[in-house]
Amino acid sequence: MVTAWIGRSSRCCLVATACFVGGGFALANQGGTGATPAIPANSVAKFDTSTNTWSALKQGDGNGANQGVFALAVIGNNLFVAGAFSSVNNGGTGATPAITANKIARFDTVNNTWSALSQGNGNGVSDYNPGGGHPAVARSMRWL
Repeated sequence: MVTAWIGRSSRCCLVATACFVGGGFALANQGGTGATPAIPANSVAKFDTSTNTWSALKQGDGNGANQGVFALAVIGNNLFVAGAFSSVNNGGTGATPAITANKIARFDTVNNTWSALSQGNGNGVSDYNPGGGHPAVARSMRWL
C-alpha cells in the first residue's frame, strides 16, 4: 500500500513480476513495522509480486522524483516516468546526486540508475499544460 496521494491519481505498469506504481505519494508499504517497515518512496515505487515486497527506485541515497509521477512505460530494461517533477533521485547526494529531469526521466531497472532524457545541455520538456490536469507529456504517455 502507498500513502499520501496528495490529491493525484495513481498509475501502474506491470512487467513480469514487477508492478511499478507512480503518483503523488511519499511512502510504500504504509503502516509496515519491524522487519517490513514503511519505505520512503518519492512518487514512484516497485512491488515485486513474487516476493510480496515493496522497494523504492533508488540510486545511492536518493530515490524517486521530487513531484508526482503520472505516467509510466517500459521498453526493455528501462522504465520511463513522466509527471510534474523537475528532478529524479530525490535526496541523492555525493556520487549519486539528484538529477535535473524536466517532466520525463528513465530508470534502468537492471543497473538501478536514473537519467534525464537529454540532448546537449537540455533535457525533458517544458511545463506547457493547457486546460490543467497532468502535464501534457504524462497525458501522452498514457497511450504508449
